[in-house]
Amino acid sequence: MGAGPYLGLLSSAVERFQAELQLESDPRATEPSFKREVTDRYKTTDFGLVVEASGTITKPRRGMGLVFHIRYQGGLTNVLREYLGPLAVLPPGPYRNSVIQAYVSFPFVH
Repeated sequence: MGAGPYLGLLSSAVERFQAELQLESDPRATEPSFKREVTDRYKTTDFGLVVEASGTITKPRRGMGLVFHIRYQGGLTNVLREYLGPLAVLPPGPYRNSVIQAYVSFPFVH
């Protein structure tokens, strides 16, 4: 079990959109795509709290084995500067990062 703060730094942000269209006159699918740089719309730093729990699954190597981890990371800051996009129905913020991770590790050193 563990908990603590985290600090995140933004290096870049890109919006991507791709759609598949099926035209009656042309049976082949076309894929219009869209990509633009939006780094200036987000704050460059983010901080919050992390909580993690872990447990050993098996112990095949002298008491060391596979360790299952689950982690929740919750942001405390609003990461969006100001919404300037086409969706006028976007509810008012704040917009925060939130992540749930699950992973397995194998310790090499006793």
